[in-house]
Amino acid sequence: MKRILYCESCSDGTAGGSHQALFDSIRLQDPKEFGAIVVFYEENRFVQPLRDLGAAVHIWSEAHSSEREDASASSFIRKGVGLLRSILRRRRFLRSQRVDLVHLNNSPHFGYDDWLPAARSLGIPCIVNVMGGPYEQPAGRIQRYWARKFDRYVCISRHVYQEIESAGFPKDRLEEVQLGIDLDAFRKRVRRNAATVRSELDIRENQTLIAMVGNLQPWKGHGVVVSAVEKLPPEERKQLCILFIGAIRDEDQNHVSAIRERIRNAHLQSSIRFLGSRGDVPDLLNAADLQLHASTFPEPFGLVLIEGLCLGTPLIAASLGGPQEILTPETGTLFDPARPEQLTKILSDHLRFPEKRRAMASVGPERARQFEAQSMAEGHAAIYRALLNPQAQGPA
Repeated sequence: MKRILYCESCSDGTAGGSHQALFDSIRLQDPKEFGAIVVFYEENRFVQPLRDLGAAVHIWSEAHSSEREDASASSFIRKGVGLLRSILRRRRFLRSQRVDLVHLNNSPHFGYDDWLPAARSLGIPCIVNVMGGPYEQPAGRIQRYWARKFDRYVCISRHVYQEIESAGFPKDRLEEVQLGIDLDAFRKRVRRNAATVRSELDIRENQTLIAMVGNLQPWKGHGVVVSAVEKLPPEERKQLCILFIGAIRDEDQNHVSAIRERIRNAHLQSSIRFLGSRGDVPDLLNAADLQLHASTFPEPFGLVLIEGLCLGTPLIAASLGGPQEILTPETGTLFDPARPEQLTKILSDHLRFPEKRRAMASVGPERARQFEAQSMAEGHAAIYRALLNPQAQGPA
């Protein structure tokens, strides 16, 4: 059995699509072929489920906090000494855990200065997912050198592949492995029927319920949604209930407060609600008439859109990045987030012609089958085999 070390670098208090993809890929690997060791920089909701699978999970919250303090110090000596300590800490860990391959989960902009040199010093292959931007190579010469030294760059969509290729990363080491979800497992997470959920939310029988799932960060486009709803006639606003479902990071509190104030000033409190972070997202998506996505920055992929599709929830999504690869005209509608009036028209059309969304709902689950998590896990396994036994496998 080969031992794979996974590292999730996110430490902003949220646990989203990158965590879910890591969990699903580990869960679907053959444990006789690959054993999982996972490093998180903070506690999160995936720690215990991974341990239940038999993965060895380590939480480096104190060490990572200390490393960030060193990295932000004004003294170049402290920065350099701190970086050296970070590399040595990882080198000792890799040796003690007998790691055969390192798989970083986020971006070549993370880990190139600590995990990568530690792995290289021990002759251990090191690969990195490319989950999102920025896609440019680091500005510094040393940083740029190391960021180009990963053994594979695993791009989660065609959009990401094209972006990182254009940025000049080595093309012969780029791989596209689309994200996916376990469709059956996700459907089983629906615990309450749609009528029960709508009753709990006090949704009227003739009201259109729209779910927008995602952490409330500025680039996620919640302001675009407010602008679009503002442009609807008052009688159509009353027919809508849009749910903003997601966590709020400390650094985004001011942004969310400004969105709340806009909603109050436009008297949209009955049309747009904040539900915060929820553990029943499958129930909410299943109860919704539509799912909305409005990112103003190209979404690297968009796992939550697949989740909606597999439950038969029609989509409305920004025409940037991954959603363009996921949606078809039969399953949803794209719009330009720089033009909220396009979203206004789409919302109005769905209110006036509900049969349109019902037709979309009927074909969504079939489309979702194109994005099974098993394919993602098999793509990762193929890369592991190619790097761990190149004579037998040939190039990945």
